[in-house]
Amino acid sequence: MGAISGRGWIGITPRGACESASVSQTSLLPPWLTLLLVSGLILASWLREGRR
Repeated sequence: MGAISGRGWIGITPRGACESASVSQTSLLPPWLTLLLVSGLILASWLREGRR
C-alpha cells in the first residue's frame, strides 16, 4: 500500500468495506408505455426533420 498522505494523494484508501443489503429493481413505466413513448418521440422527430 502506498502513502495515504501528502502531495499527490487523492483521498481514496482501499478498506475492503462493502455491504449489499437486499437490492430490488422496479420499472418506472410499464414496457408497453415506454415503447409507445419512444415510438412517438421518434415519429415526432422524423416529422419535424422532414419539414426543414
